[in-house]
Amino acid sequence: MKLYVLFAQRKCRYEGEYAPEALDVCDEFSHGENPDYLFGKLQVAQDNTEFVSAAIVAVDLGEKGYQAILDRLTGITTVNGSVTDGES
Repeated sequence: MKLYVLFAQRKCRYEGEYAPEALDVCDEFSHGENPDYLFGKLQVAQDNTEFVSAAIVAVDLGEKGYQAILDRLTGITTVNGSVTDGES
């Protein structure tokens, strides 16, 4: 799985003041269907005078990274209660 992350670097008063910031992210499917979304956000960041640079970076999570996401998001739904036939 690939993620497309919009990173930006704020203007620093001294070297290393600010780390790169992740401003937005799209997975490979939403980015493939609507690449204009992230490129539009990139243009906004590039026009922002607080940033010295901005770029979209493709990050490949690999199998382990993707599995880590699945492990945290996929679950078994449990429903508590009883089932009746509607007759009491």
